[in-house]
Amino acid sequence: VALCWYVVLSATVAPDDPCHVDQYYQGVRLSTSDAGALREALHARISQPHTVIPYTGDPVDVWDALKALDRDSENHDDVDLLYRQTSMAASMAAIPAGWNRE
Repeated sequence: VALCWYVVLSATVAPDDPCHVDQYYQGVRLSTSDAGALREALHARISQPHTVIPYTGDPVDVWDALKALDRDSENHDDVDLLYRQTSMAASMAAIPAGWNRE
């Protein structure tokens, strides 16, 4: 799941892009018994391409990533709030009565 999130983020936070696991791991022999070779292959796969998402202030930042990654599956205008175990409008980001990035 974490690698799928990485794929979504590396595609500049495109929330409607599916995570194609078979395509992502293409060329990596997951069934190898050589742990070192598998580690190197996985490291190479997750290292390229790597897009750093700034915390705030850029056209695409952590706010955008959270809106994509935490999107409510039933209402795409909301984000799931993990600690409150509910959802809230994504537009309520960074306001006192809303939600934050923590």
